[in-house]
Amino acid sequence: MDRESPYVHNSTYTIVMRAIDNGEPPGTGTGTLVIHLGDKNDNTPRLTSNTTVMCGNKADRARVTADDADGYPFGGPFTFTLGKDDVELKSLWIFDPSTGKNIEYQG
Repeated sequence: MDRESPYVHNSTYTIVMRAIDNGEPPGTGTGTLVIHLGDKNDNTPRLTSNTTVMCGNKADRARVTADDADGYPFGGPFTFTLGKDDVELKSLWIFDPSTGKNIEYQG
């Protein structure tokens, strides 16, 4: 069972069971089983948009937003960085702040 399944609501999976015996008349019964599902870090964070337009943006800023289907503590906040070895890129752009779900980069 996966916590991100469309059949799971509020991290619970509900099973309704019905039993019938072979008696005359047949006896019936119902029961409900509620399973609480824990989360694990099984989804990768993703940017909500892979493109942004800087032309005409007088503030020279753009908003970057990430999302992750995992719940706390696996779903954020995120740390945003530029390429590890790209010194020139790092001197032109900064993230402010560098941690969160929504950040702005400016240059």
